[in-house]
Amino acid sequence: MLRTDKRNWNLFRNYCIKKIVKYYRSNLEKMCSEGFSEKASHYHEIIRLFFYYLLRKYARKQVDRLLETRQDCK
Repeated sequence: MLRTDKRNWNLFRNYCIKKIVKYYRSNLEKMCSEGFSEKASHYHEIIRLFFYYLLRKYARKQVDRLLETRQDCK
């Protein structure tokens, strides 16, 4: 089960990286404009929160599985 989750996480991670790189390449001219740095910091904060939420959700799921396994052993 853990191996599947790790594989799914890696697929999701790679997908996100590709999309972010594609976004940056297609919007390179906009990035050089004034005011973009402020927008970029907001964008990065949103992305950070999103991944933080996903990581916490994944960790909580794994802890729940471990606790279930532990209870099944008793």
